[in-house]
Amino acid sequence: MPVLLLGLCLISTPTKSWNHSEIEWKTIRTEHFEIHFHTGAEWSAEQTAIIAEDIYGPITRFYGYEPNTVHISLFDYEDDPAGATYYYHDRIDISASSFYFYLRGTA
Repeated sequence: MPVLLLGLCLISTPTKSWNHSEIEWKTIRTEHFEIHFHTGAEWSAEQTAIIAEDIYGPITRFYGYEPNTVHISLFDYEDDPAGATYYYHDRIDISASSFYFYLRGTA
């Protein structure tokens, strides 16, 4: 019984909060993408827009499939590398953390 109770507690306790309602989101729109980002991630969003449009043609020709507008969300509110792709929702989430801080170094 205690093991079952512990298991239920672990399942019901979220390890990470993805709801950051304090963040003000901005969007860059290109021909095929909407890049969603927050203050401080402007450079990453601009680079993402350039790279995504550059590879769109070769990738869609290779797979013979052109999706609807693809939404790419860049976030940098936790020091944790993360990312996910949602094929059926034409959505990509990418952690844009620089991971540059004193103890980690630059190499």
